[in-house]
Parts: sequence; structure tokens; C-alpha cells
Amino acid sequence: MRKRTWRSTLFCLSMALCLYLSFYLCRYTLLDLHFMKQWPEILAIFGAVLMAGSVLINAPFTCVGIGPGYLLSFFVGYLCQWDYYGAHGERYNTLWQIWTVVWLLLILLGFIADRFNSKRLHRRSSR
Repeated sequence: MRKRTWRSTLFCLSMALCLYLSFYLCRYTLLDLHFMKQWPEILAIFGAVLMAGSVLINAPFTCVGIGPGYLLSFFVGYLCQWDYYGAHGERYNTLWQIWTVVWLLLILLGFIADRFNSKRLHRRSSR
């Protein structure tokens, strides 16, 4: 694990603020685009828990995947959404599915980048 500095902690906390602002924007301001009330809250709570863990283990790339990735994945989901009908004629939309999958992929990419970066720094410090 890398040495924690105030600079990296402040960076992760600014990404937590970005997550909060992204949640507020998606949940309240852009409600007319998706009409979902509970799902943005579930994702934001999950993101806050992951963000706290990322701050504790000093994982800045994961923080970037969580904070700005929340809003970015919403817009990707909004642009790629489509409607479909169920077996009994119910209308469904894929926005929440695309939003969730893209966000989880961004978090996973951040985690992989943190692991790669920590191994690279560990190799460099052992020389």
C-alpha cells in the first residue's frame, strides 16, 4: 500500500464531493429524463461505501471511476437507452441497466489502474 498524503486524501474527498453533486444532478435536476427515484439513491449509497473504502486504501483511480463516473455513466446510459416490451405488454427501458453496467466497469477500470500503479511504485521503491 502506498503512503497516504494529504494531497491524495484531498483528491479522493473532492471525488466524493463530485459523487454527491452527480447524484444531486441525476436524482433531482434530471428527473424528467429518467423518472427513477430510488435507483439513483441506491447507486449513490453503493458509491459512497466504495468511496470510503477507496479513501482508506488510498486508491485515487478508483475514486475517479466512482465520482465523475457516476454522471458519465448516466449520460452513456441515456444516450444508449431503448424501450422494449415484456411478455404481457409492459413497457421497459434499459437506461438503468446500461447506467449501472457502465458505472461498474468504470469502477473496475479504476481499481485495475490502482493495482497496476501500486505494483509499479512498489517495484520502483524496491530498487
